[in-house]
Amino acid sequence: MRRRIVNHHKIKKQVGRKFKRSHGFLLGLFGSRNRRKRDFSWQGRESNPYRTQKKDHNWSFIIKISILVGSTITVLAMCIYSSFFHISDINITGLQRIGETEIRNTIDGISSYKTLNIFPRKSYFLTDINEIRDILKERFPLRSVIVQKTFPNKLSIIIEEKISTLIYDNGKEYSYIGLEGNVVEKMRNVGDYEWNIKTETATSTNAEGEIETHEKIIERKHVPDTKTLINELGDYPIVYDKREKTVEINEAVLSSKEIQSLIEWFNILTKTTDIPLKYFVIEGEVGDFVVSTYEGWVIKTHFENDVSSQIEKLKTILKEKVKRPQINYIDLRYEGRVYLR
Repeated sequence: MRRRIVNHHKIKKQVGRKFKRSHGFLLGLFGSRNRRKRDFSWQGRESNPYRTQKKDHNWSFIIKISILVGSTITVLAMCIYSSFFHISDINITGLQRIGETEIRNTIDGISSYKTLNIFPRKSYFLTDINEIRDILKERFPLRSVIVQKTFPNKLSIIIEEKISTLIYDNGKEYSYIGLEGNVVEKMRNVGDYEWNIKTETATSTNAEGEIETHEKIIERKHVPDTKTLINELGDYPIVYDKREKTVEINEAVLSSKEIQSLIEWFNILTKTTDIPLKYFVIEGEVGDFVVSTYEGWVIKTHFENDVSSQIEKLKTILKEKVKRPQINYIDLRYEGRVYLR
């Protein structure tokens, strides 16, 4: 038998060539094949100092930026100047004494201005609700104002008015009085129909001996026509003063403390209870007054008593002990005690 001689050097060369081919193929797929071996002292090519460098203007980038800026300006201009985004729907609630036209005229006056004489303030995006609130509180007697914007063109205003005027009735005429208790303006005389008069038939004998009959007034009671007064003069607290004081302009008929007490009674009763308040009656010089209701029963109280605590006591009594209107009065004048009938 012939013995096969294996040439190890030849096999090694063949394997090496195949490995180099495989290595080159993989470099072609995943890396760069144009790699050059560099000496550690190689510094690369030096640039020619006399060569003119050409500026590369990226016109595509400049055009894109110009389009973006132009589009942004156009959108902002449409939002600010388009009538679609101008405040046109104004909803006002809570008015009782102040005319709605006055409020709207004030808002229109605010919106008519232009910021920097260029930008319309009636635009939804430029309308300043804080400014509107502050101006309304400054110009009108308001306790609170809530101003809200609703996209794209709606403005909602919720108003709570401050009472600065009362209607004063001395049995002869109606007048406005201010917070200091002074008469501000005389309004009109009390109508004859606002008196309930009870009479009885009386007889007498004249000089000829003949019997004559005539009507004798036995009771004369003034009942203010509150509904007409509210329609004519506004929804203000009405005070009927039985002391028959003479009314003159700027003359004080009530003290400021009495005015504040009446206003507090009016506000708390109308806002926190369902008691149908009609008017107040001052009956004497000792500080007593009466709260009259449309249900026919009354509350007796005193100017010196704390209003909030009295009304809380009143609520408790009405909830636990009595049913209205099956009562004549509730007397809260005495500390720690309550009388009712």
